[in-house]
Amino acid sequence: QTDSSVHLRQEQFFIGDHPSSDALWPIPLDATCSELPTVLDEREMTATRTHTSLLQLNKHDSAHFVTHYIENLRQPLLEAVASNELDTVSRLSLLNEATLLARGSYISSADLLPYLKSYAHESSEPVWGIMALTLAELRKFVEQDTEAERRLRLLSGNVAREQYEKLGWQQREHESEEETK
Repeated sequence: QTDSSVHLRQEQFFIGDHPSSDALWPIPLDATCSELPTVLDEREMTATRTHTSLLQLNKHDSAHFVTHYIENLRQPLLEAVASNELDTVSRLSLLNEATLLARGSYISSADLLPYLKSYAHESSEPVWGIMALTLAELRKFVEQDTEAERRLRLLSGNVAREQYEKLGWQQREHESEEETK
């Protein structure tokens, strides 16, 4: 995205070695921006936006694609996660997609750290499942590095602190099933 334009491009997503692919699909964008087309049916396109509202693709996570947001589109989404402005499905899919992008080497695994930090106020059990998966993905890189492992543990503790202080280790009377999980 530049000041007022958004560039969209599609390519087949892979994790691991793969032959190149020229496949092209009609992709239902389900965007939060009405100025984007309903379907991306070409390799790439640029659309002009007349506003700066939050831009999210696949809003309801009903399409089968992974979105790679550039920094100036990603940062507002992470701020919306941190301030609990996104619904549960959106928070879950945003982190899941970032983790997939790291596994596929489209982004650095270190790029997952700002994502995790933005989830410090997370209370949804399904989202915590993706957070745990993301932390496990990062643990692969620190197993042989004591200092990096210590810093990852510190990050994990900081992200979990609010929920630990709220929930503790013992089940409370009248605690919901989701809280107990």
